[in-house]
Amino acid sequence: MIHQYGWLIILLSFQLIVAQQLLPPLLDSERVGQLGIVGQFAGLSPYTNSAQTGNPSPGISIFEQDPTSIFSSLVIGNGKIYSSCILDQQLYLGGSFTTLSSNNNNNNNNNNLQLNNIARWDLNTNTLSALDQGLDGPVYSLYCDDTNHTVYVGGEFHQPIGMNSTSFAGSVAQWFNNQWLPLPWQGFNGPVHVITHNSKRNTLLFGGRFDATGDGVYFNTNTSQLVNLDQPTVISSGNGALSGNNSQPNSIICPNSTPQNITQPWLLQSDVPGYWQATFPYPIQPSMFRISNTQLPDQATRAFSILALGSNELFQLSFIDPTTRLPTTCSDMCFLANSPNITFQDFSVENSINTTGIRIQIHSWYGSGGGLGNVQIYQADNTLNPHLGGNNNCTGSNFPSTSVIGQWKETFAYGSYENFLTSTFPSSELSTTNTSLTYSPYIPSQGKYTIYANTPGCVGTSNCDQRTQVELTIQMTPNNIITMMIDQTNPQDISTMIYDGLIVPSTSTFQPTITLRPSPNATIPASSNVTLVAESLSFVRNGTNATLISILEFSPQNYSTQQSLAWHPLTDQLTPGSTVHTLDASNGDVLYIGGQFVGITSPYRNIAAYDYNLGKISTLNGNGLDGNVTSLLLSGTDLYVGGLFNNTIDQQLTGLNHVAVYHTTNQSWSTLAHGTDGNVEAMISSLDSSTITISGDFNHVIQPNGRSKISTNNAIWNPLQQKWTDRQAFIAGSINSWQPFATSTKNSSNMLVGNLQAAQTFYSVGATTFSSLTAPLWTQYYGLFDNDDTATVNSGLFWHNSTSNQQVTILGGQFTMQNGAIANIALYHDNTWSGFQLTNSDASPSMVNALLQIQGILYIGGQFSGQIQQQSVKSIAIYSLTDQSSVPVSGLTDDTGAPGKVNVMQPSIDGTKIYIGGNFAKAGSLGCTAVCEWDVNIRQWNPVGQGLAGEVQGLSVGNNKLTVIGPLLNQQQSTKIAQINPSSSSTWSTPVSSNTDLQKLTLTAVIDAPDDSVLVAGQTSDSQTVVGVVDSQQQFSVLSSSTQQQQTSSSSYLLPGGNIQQLLFVPTANSAADQSRYPPNTNSVLMAAGQLQLSKSGNATVALFDGTSWSPYVLSSQFNGQPGQAHAIFHELDCCKASNIRHYLPVPAVILISIAISLGLLFLLVGMGLGWMFLKRRRQGLDYPEPMPPWQPSSNSPPVAGYSDQDAGSSTQWRPSSSIAAILDAAQLATLGGAAGLAIASSSQQKNKGDEVNDLNVGDRQHGPGTATFDQLKALALLQAGNTGPATDERPQLYCAKYPFDAKEFGELGFDANESIVVTDTSDNVWWMGYKDDGTGKPISGLFPSNYVSRSST
Repeated sequence: MIHQYGWLIILLSFQLIVAQQLLPPLLDSERVGQLGIVGQFAGLSPYTNSAQTGNPSPGISIFEQDPTSIFSSLVIGNGKIYSSCILDQQLYLGGSFTTLSSNNNNNNNNNNLQLNNIARWDLNTNTLSALDQGLDGPVYSLYCDDTNHTVYVGGEFHQPIGMNSTSFAGSVAQWFNNQWLPLPWQGFNGPVHVITHNSKRNTLLFGGRFDATGDGVYFNTNTSQLVNLDQPTVISSGNGALSGNNSQPNSIICPNSTPQNITQPWLLQSDVPGYWQATFPYPIQPSMFRISNTQLPDQATRAFSILALGSNELFQLSFIDPTTRLPTTCSDMCFLANSPNITFQDFSVENSINTTGIRIQIHSWYGSGGGLGNVQIYQADNTLNPHLGGNNNCTGSNFPSTSVIGQWKETFAYGSYENFLTSTFPSSELSTTNTSLTYSPYIPSQGKYTIYANTPGCVGTSNCDQRTQVELTIQMTPNNIITMMIDQTNPQDISTMIYDGLIVPSTSTFQPTITLRPSPNATIPASSNVTLVAESLSFVRNGTNATLISILEFSPQNYSTQQSLAWHPLTDQLTPGSTVHTLDASNGDVLYIGGQFVGITSPYRNIAAYDYNLGKISTLNGNGLDGNVTSLLLSGTDLYVGGLFNNTIDQQLTGLNHVAVYHTTNQSWSTLAHGTDGNVEAMISSLDSSTITISGDFNHVIQPNGRSKISTNNAIWNPLQQKWTDRQAFIAGSINSWQPFATSTKNSSNMLVGNLQAAQTFYSVGATTFSSLTAPLWTQYYGLFDNDDTATVNSGLFWHNSTSNQQVTILGGQFTMQNGAIANIALYHDNTWSGFQLTNSDASPSMVNALLQIQGILYIGGQFSGQIQQQSVKSIAIYSLTDQSSVPVSGLTDDTGAPGKVNVMQPSIDGTKIYIGGNFAKAGSLGCTAVCEWDVNIRQWNPVGQGLAGEVQGLSVGNNKLTVIGPLLNQQQSTKIAQINPSSSSTWSTPVSSNTDLQKLTLTAVIDAPDDSVLVAGQTSDSQTVVGVVDSQQQFSVLSSSTQQQQTSSSSYLLPGGNIQQLLFVPTANSAADQSRYPPNTNSVLMAAGQLQLSKSGNATVALFDGTSWSPYVLSSQFNGQPGQAHAIFHELDCCKASNIRHYLPVPAVILISIAISLGLLFLLVGMGLGWMFLKRRRQGLDYPEPMPPWQPSSNSPPVAGYSDQDAGSSTQWRPSSSIAAILDAAQLATLGGAAGLAIASSSQQKNKGDEVNDLNVGDRQHGPGTATFDQLKALALLQAGNTGPATDERPQLYCAKYPFDAKEFGELGFDANESIVVTDTSDNVWWMGYKDDGTGKPISGLFPSNYVSRSST
């Protein structure tokens, strides 16, 4: 099956707090085209943030799945998660663990945080925290009560660590307002496996294996005390096996065996009856026998009886018949079932007998003989008889024990006919002796007890003259110690009450004790010796004897309103000894119960329904299931059931294989295809109930056709389609919960909790293709390879079929498809797979290792033999994709003619030759060892050089040389690398023969590099991955950041343990000169494929190297959760060789060139501007001032210093200037200089007063006439319109400015184009004097160039 899944990284709308979002260099998809990855993996992810991982989880894992299906690892740890729930933006976790670690990069304090079986994860801050000090045992169930803001906790623990409170009796607690609180009934005497809510009744239901509450209201004495069968009890047998592991009768008692873990059954000799026997040091009164059969199909007990030694009476027993499910009694012939689904059977004693031993007599058997798997004996009487030599090696503290200080011995007491411990010492030591004895009773559940001390009479022990008083130090609750004195001088047996009150249960943190020692005020007896007697102690529980069996219902609302019925058992209860594993109360009126139990009044087994309206437990149709039920899920009207079962009890439906569905509407069962191959532990419905996630201890689901489909610990069932559905994402491991959530900082995401090994974005087996990383269209391949989890793909390529204009994907490896019709080579086109069977005729392993396509011709290399379209092939095949026909080719073989091995194929630069490397000796009949050349044009084999042998594992082709790597021999000398120029040399050379660093590597990949060099990858002897360059001088150097020695504080380098299978130069998009790239100053980075270990991110399947640091590109995982491995990357376009690299200049050179270009552009612009001005002047002429004429002094100019009239060449006299021009003083002559100065000088002569224009009030040089306006001056000039002579103060002329003139010197008159100018002096041919309007109506005067004005016509 292939699925194309569009995926867009929404980096801005969603951001993980714990993870720094990262994007590897963006590849240039226009130059690369599609990419394909092949190898050994089942799931892949593009790498986008630092919380993603390709590392396998140690056990516990929490993943956050964002809207783009990127999985971020939040929490990891050893142990197991059993339950989780969300309350007030906190994710609560319960299980069996001591520490957990957070992947929060911003909080190093969350690594290996001590948590003890329960923890919480803050969904807002992404931090892990403890709930005080945690709990002292595993947590199996959590329920988050949103109404009361309380977390209810159930499991197999006693109390919160550090509490030492009598309010906690075990198995349950509640977390409220950041503190631990007990439940109202204080606890249970057995584990709680499930807590669920009945929303209709607003109650909580607690299920497990318990029959007593800590408040003493409910208690079952029948199974309260487990008899210690270890020393000093003596275990023996009759007619047991004579030798071997199954000959020891004590192998079936604790600590060697438990009902749940039968290690070595005890067996009888073949086909003979026999017995198993236990002899006690004191009388007991058994109340129940728990017996497990051998679990062996060919030898197990069928019929037995139990004899009380001493009285030789048979015990009358009652039990539930596992076949008929009816209560049954027996005495001389009781029956044991022999089924792996029945771990034990309980036989209750109907006739109480005091005895010092029991004998289980085996009368008949299954198979060749009888035997037993485990024996446990219970007694209702809680009496502690102290004895020497007693051991308590069983797990937990389920047996009473005693410890002594001083010399004690066993003494027989006549009258009671029992052994007691006594200690005798001189009377003189009575006040100084440290002799003592400490009792450690086993208290199974908290309650009110009365304790009696039973003292044998001194007459029966013949030591009345040695008796005195003893002191008892009693501690039944933490921090509460009392003492009392007992006088042991009694002649007859007496019983003395020594305590009446609360006793907390025995746990790993607290053990009730009573210590006996001489009383400080003891009287010295008449004898010279003192004898202390260790009494036996009897513990009598004071309770109501109300019945409670494994389910309790609690109403928090009733409790808060102080109603009396806040907690109670169900009206109709399960049979004693039942274990409840799962409950579903979502119906409201019906409670579905699953576990390990058998009904008495109703023939249910392991699953039942409790009707609240009827108050009765009833069986489901089919009378239940033949194995434990561990998970229930009601979806609509269908009840999904998971566990360890195969059939319904009535055998109407078989082959369920651990999972089934019960239709409540018509009371019928259905299969889920053919189930799974292992236990189902959890089931989760999707939000829309369209799918059901099944999770548990299985590796495959079984399809309707009976074929297995790989599914590592979880699978998806589609109820509508009635089939197992492939998941888009890949998840390996058991899923405990999959909960959606959203916070103020995050969009809707999913929290994935469980015992997960791996989680990746795409489920694709062995191969995948995509267009780019940032917006990929991933093609997913799953269910292709005949569900073989060992299938691998070694090579792939794209071919564009120009005829159909379709892309064809070709895969080669070691796999089968379509039930073996396709083997090792497959082509996907037109939504269809096709291919050939490239196998070996002798059934030896076959594979395809290399693929190459040139001009529509497909070359296939590997290790195989057979035929393609009647053409025989051996390890090399040629197939015309365009003609769909096989091309004949001589095979590559070893010296014996068996198929050789082709590992790699590469074309020459011009594509006319193909170089093939591997492990072979001949090409047809031509001797061609390790490397052979195929001429494409003439279809002929040619040898390549001489003297090379061994196996070529990698090959690269450059312009002038061919490089091969592998375990090679060159001229009989061992080498890892060899080179040759095929066109000019016949001899292979060994680069850097003196460089031991390269020769010590195991080389795994090679690629031609720029500057006539090659890149190689390999491993050192200590598994360190190395990438290095063999340059044109045949010298080897390791790349920077390739190893830890070359690391920088910010770089990511290669760690040991990885391997690189392929190297590529891939072009990047939007490369800048200042970005790190490899090779330097190019647009490329180095891509490595394989299984890499990176220092900053762990495992990566594909990684990129930019010259300074390694970054992950693609992560992957295998079915078992271990890191995946890429064998090859293939690409659509010719992109990724050294010849495709585009080079950039170094940054300093780029800067200098940029400056030069900028200056050049500046000069160009200036030149263009000048040219434009020049051209404009040429075109427009009058738009520019005419050139100035050569300056000529006027006829009345004064003599210049150093000149005479003769020097001037003229006898003309200077004309007196007007009074207006005279206002310019002589100081301006030096300032203005040149022609302007001379012009001023020529007009500075004094005039006659009658010639002045003072009558026009022209007296101020700058603003002209003192009281005249410019309009008056202009009017005077208009009167001279007909005057063609020079302008003077007396005869001013009106001119118009042709061009703007900027005044740059003092005394110059600036103006704009078209402005009116009254000219008063034109005696100089260059500089004229005139007036203009200053903007306020007043005239202002100054000099200006004569060519900037023209005579006005108006």
